[in-house]
Amino acid sequence: MDYKLAKQLKDAGFPIDRNWMVKDPQALDDIFLPELSPTLEELIDACEDNFLGLHKTYTGQYTFEWYADTHTHECDCGKDNCNGFNWEHENGKSKKEAVAKLWLKLNIKKK
Repeated sequence: MDYKLAKQLKDAGFPIDRNWMVKDPQALDDIFLPELSPTLEELIDACEDNFLGLHKTYTGQYTFEWYADTHTHECDCGKDNCNGFNWEHENGKSKKEAVAKLWLKLNIKKK
């Protein structure tokens, strides 16, 4: 997980008690402590019971990305081919990045 994504999680109120971003009195920005950042398990748990899975997908030109999927709530679109759920997904270069982005997407929508 990089600094920018860790900062977004912190600013959005990711629910863990450790400080993985600390203020440096000598610097303008926080210091990112990757060893204290949320674990993959914590990220998945924070997505709650709607978390569906994590898979690796070929994106072309010999590259792959991780996709994290969830359903958010029952859909009321009225379409004949609707399966009754709204689906959300996010991708990333790592498992943690994909799930962190998914958590951000789900929690920004709540506000």
